[in-house]
Amino acid sequence: MKSWLRKRSLPKEERLRKLHNPTGMCGSKINKVCLTACLFLCLSFIGRTQSIVFPDQLAAAYHIALHYQFQEWPVVDPDTIEISHLPYVIYINSLAATLSRVITAKDPASDHRDQWERLLNDLDRKDKAVSFVRAETAFHQSLVHFMNRDAFRSFMQFRVAYRRSEDKENFGSPKVSATLKIALGSIPENYQWIFRLLGYEGDPVLGMQELDQQIAAKNDLSLECQLVKLMFQQYLFDESTFGDWLGLRAEYADSPMIQFLFNTIALKNHQSQYVIDLQLDSHIDQVYGQLGEAYLNKLEYDSALYYFDEYEGNLMANSTAEILHKIWLCHTLKGDERKASEYKEKLLNIGSSITEADANALDHLSIEAPIARELMKVRLTTDGGYYDISKQLLERLDTSATMSDKTSIELLYRRARLMHLNGNAEAAIPIYKQVLSKSPESGWYFAPNTAYLLGRIYQDKSEFEEALRYFNEVGNYRNYPYKSSLNNKADLYTRLIESSITSN
Repeated sequence: MKSWLRKRSLPKEERLRKLHNPTGMCGSKINKVCLTACLFLCLSFIGRTQSIVFPDQLAAAYHIALHYQFQEWPVVDPDTIEISHLPYVIYINSLAATLSRVITAKDPASDHRDQWERLLNDLDRKDKAVSFVRAETAFHQSLVHFMNRDAFRSFMQFRVAYRRSEDKENFGSPKVSATLKIALGSIPENYQWIFRLLGYEGDPVLGMQELDQQIAAKNDLSLECQLVKLMFQQYLFDESTFGDWLGLRAEYADSPMIQFLFNTIALKNHQSQYVIDLQLDSHIDQVYGQLGEAYLNKLEYDSALYYFDEYEGNLMANSTAEILHKIWLCHTLKGDERKASEYKEKLLNIGSSITEADANALDHLSIEAPIARELMKVRLTTDGGYYDISKQLLERLDTSATMSDKTSIELLYRRARLMHLNGNAEAAIPIYKQVLSKSPESGWYFAPNTAYLLGRIYQDKSEFEEALRYFNEVGNYRNYPYKSSLNNKADLYTRLIESSITSN
């Protein structure tokens, strides 16, 4: 981890130089901890890097749960084990059920979680395994309630998980403790005071360090900690972890969970061809949706629709505008007006959107003009990493045609984005700045995302004052898709840079 994490007396120029890439992570590189931080962590977490050790007869069951290799739940029948192994069995079954809820939207443990709590409360809380599992199951419950959109119950279990994970006298759960530090530290600054008032302190950098400690310990839970860290690094810090996942995919070729997560990260990192080449055969139905998205990015609509149709039964049970939008998009760009109209009607009948992804999907229903459809193809191929196709599409665009203001701004944005992703950030900067100068302050995604991207470019150039200016500019825009997540990322980087300047 960069030395800006610890207070030191350095000249301003040196402090700013050391702020390059403030998460301490770049691409697949794991952050390095300076000597001071290493000593601090070793002293603070001595003993906490020691993990629970699964009994031999349950280690395989934990592996099955973590890698999502089970076809039926529970993974372990509690009636077949001795009482001393009960905490491990509860953890394994709770982990498997929580992963099932995340992936399939079904929680097979919904009728068991309260019973587990009662059983754990009857056991010796000073036992390391009991203390660990009490923290972990509370965190699992908080996550399940959150996904069920039960904010109050989620928060109540969050409080329990936080208290139990910080129970250093009885071991608690270092993994949950680190995870909650990262989550709390990523909350926007204007809400931080509420959590501080309640006694909850977050620190995303310290949380990542603690996860590193658990990973380096090479214990039974190290892989689980590594997966948590990589997901935070990708989705919270917005740093590419694709190289790490390439290694994990090769190492755990028999793991449906890791192969599924690899597909997710590949799509996020503009690597659709990897998803297509892998052609993952999995009992995780969402893999069909991933293949559909990869083929859509490649503009191979029939193949995309084939995989979307394979997945359609599950989609319709848990319909979201985002997924229906992709099916509609296939038919629209393919020129099948009848099917496009059918899915557009389904989209409009969903009613009010409940996620940012839904809002973004509904926002793209109006691409009737030919140039708007061509720009959508540019967007898809760029998202998929098919940059040569994107470049050809842009070169063939008839820019002499009459365009709306929104379309002309999107054209600039797509040109700059393609240059940026192709490794030519310097050439993208002046075009990005044109996007900002021509955009209104509300309604469209292009300008606020451009401001964020410029912030990241200047951060990579170690020009931190410029980076802060653009990160702060993100908050000036209103009423656009993905506003919450984009504001959160810009706010997080602003606070990381500012706090490092202050501490140094």
